[in-house]
Amino acid sequence: MTPGQATAAQAQSLNVSRTAYSLTGGTGNNSATWNPTLVVAIPASAVNGTHTGTVTHSIA
Repeated sequence: MTPGQATAAQAQSLNVSRTAYSLTGGTGNNSATWNPTLVVAIPASAVNGTHTGTVTHSIA
């Protein structure tokens, strides 16, 4: 299995779809687990209040 971004130094914005893991050449049953870390940068100009977002995880 190959992680999409193996280290924090390789972090990418989630403004488009990103690959968490990929596998080529596997046979039989395979599985993967992951425990992502999300970092939210709040600009100084942000308005006070409650802000929400959604992260969607899908298997293709």
